[in-house]
Parts: sequence; C-alpha cells; structure tokens
Amino acid sequence: MCRADDYPPYDMPEMCQAPGVGCNRPITCTTPIRFASGHATIGVCADHINAKPPLVLTGIDGNAFSIIGAAQKALKKAGYTKADIVAFNEEAMSGDYDRLLAACFGWFTVT
Repeated sequence: MCRADDYPPYDMPEMCQAPGVGCNRPITCTTPIRFASGHATIGVCADHINAKPPLVLTGIDGNAFSIIGAAQKALKKAGYTKADIVAFNEEAMSGDYDRLLAACFGWFTVT
C-alpha cells in the first residue's frame, strides 16, 4: 500500500512503468524492482504496487532445472530483456538450492 511520502519524484514519467503490462494509468507511488543493471525504483499505479512478475511453482517438478525454466518463461512473459534473464540465471545458479529459491523470491511474487 502506498503512503503519502511514496509518491514519485518530479523527474519520473507520469504513467505506470510496471514491466510487461503496458499500463497507461497515472503513477500513484513507487516500488523497488530488480533488473540486470541492479535494483531500481519505478513509478507504478495502484494496481501494480507489487511490480514483480508472478512465478507459479505449485504443481511443477521441484528440481532446480524446472524452477529455472519456469522462471525464465515468467520473465519473458513479463517483458524482461535477455540481459535481465541472464542476470537472474547467474544469481539463481550462484549457489545451492536455497540460493535458487532466494533468487526466485527476490525476482518474483512466488505462489
């Protein structure tokens, strides 16, 4: 939920910047999001306060390759660039299975 001090600074565009949704609603607050270049704060409308793309892990095989494949599809569907997908892959594969899950929760809204 947005607070009054979350409203965007004057140098932000006036329309929602949620990736992959093509929303034309006015910005009501800001939210942090992760890209290949690092973290950024984007302006979003009230409908896109949680701008992280959804990742449904319920019902898929729990092995690491299945999770990474589902995450890549979710990023593509949300309109992320190849550089962003590579950045996710590098982060997800930089450690053990727990690191993979931590990367998923950092990049996505996981269900």
